[in-house]
Amino acid sequence: MVTYIYYTLSARELNYAQSNVSTKLQQLEAYLQTSLFYRHNRGITLSAKEHILLKYTEKIFDLIDETTSMMKDDNIPRGPLSIGSMETTATVHLPKLLSIYHKEYPNVDLTL
Repeated sequence: MVTYIYYTLSARELNYAQSNVSTKLQQLEAYLQTSLFYRHNRGITLSAKEHILLKYTEKIFDLIDETTSMMKDDNIPRGPLSIGSMETTATVHLPKLLSIYHKEYPNVDLTL
């Protein structure tokens, strides 16, 4: 009965039907071939595998956030920039220009 309450609260938070939450969790456990929860008469407890899954889930969401940030078109240069130059130009003229550019756009990874 307590497990049902946890699923009901989760469903309410996600705006899903309680049966959908139960079904999705069972499908996830079947797909991963492991139990994510210990079900007992006082409710449910996370298993050791669920703790591992939570860590990976946090990493995935962090990567999604990072990817979203990098893909935004805010017209600020970032990422790699490779420049080819003759040795004299690279020695005499580019250091000052590249220094200014790097201060202006620190997220650009310059390679000469």
